[in-house]
Amino acid sequence: MTPWNLGRKLPQDDMLFTYLKHTDKLFITSCNNEVKPKKRSKAAEKLIREICKEDDIKIEHIQFDAGYIRSRIVLNDPNSVWEVTLLDAAKKVCKNEKGIILFN
Repeated sequence: MTPWNLGRKLPQDDMLFTYLKHTDKLFITSCNNEVKPKKRSKAAEKLIREICKEDDIKIEHIQFDAGYIRSRIVLNDPNSVWEVTLLDAAKKVCKNEKGIILFN
């Protein structure tokens, strides 16, 4: 899965629970983490305000952590099994005994 953060944050927990009813191998490329943007210098903030004011532009900070899910199988080996490797921000999605979604 890949998160979508324009407007409504996806995937939502109810979606993840639905998918987890069908598999124990659910992965996501990154999590929907709400992180405050980095502080800019006062000079940079002033410059951005001036440019945006002149051209009526709105600037928003978009948080993004890239993650990759690599799945491999040996095609000419009938006994081969899928090998999944999670790289960078990618996580496995699972739930605990209380039904809470976890990313590990």
